[in-house]
Amino acid sequence: MPRCQVEMTKDKLLEHEDECEFRTVPCPDTACKKKILLKKLEAHIKTVHPPTKFESEIYEARLVTKLKPNINYYLQVLESDKVQFYPQCVKRNGVMYFWVKIKGGPSLASQYKFSAKAENETTGYSMEFTGPVHPVDLEMDQVMKTDDFLRMSDKNVVKLENAGSFVIKFKVFK
Repeated sequence: MPRCQVEMTKDKLLEHEDECEFRTVPCPDTACKKKILLKKLEAHIKTVHPPTKFESEIYEARLVTKLKPNINYYLQVLESDKVQFYPQCVKRNGVMYFWVKIKGGPSLASQYKFSAKAENETTGYSMEFTGPVHPVDLEMDQVMKTDDFLRMSDKNVVKLENAGSFVIKFKVFK
């Protein structure tokens, strides 16, 4: 198994470990429970979870609303600034959550923010959030503890949906 061969002083080691390509990270697909070497994450995604890939800074996620209390929406990848971002949406106990992760550690993630807007263009009802991008290292329950995401209750989703689905538009920026 490949492992990191970098040598450095002890005071720099923790910083390196946060960004090392040989650290294990959770798969960004919220339904997958595997831990993968960051170096092999892209290959894992391509072979196990062929995602929809976007190469635009503005992206629309069309989400089908379902009556189920818990849903993991499909994995998607956005490439911007030669960096991969993973917009993520889940429904837990009737509440929908949306956030963005980056293929990188806390140092890289701290350089980016995202804004997200869910809107029913027919009625004009909308919800917005702007906050930090999360490092790929965080698992879903860790992201949930940060409170840094767009949160929509079932009542909000009913107001947002149009013909059984709704759109979240988001942008990643520095």
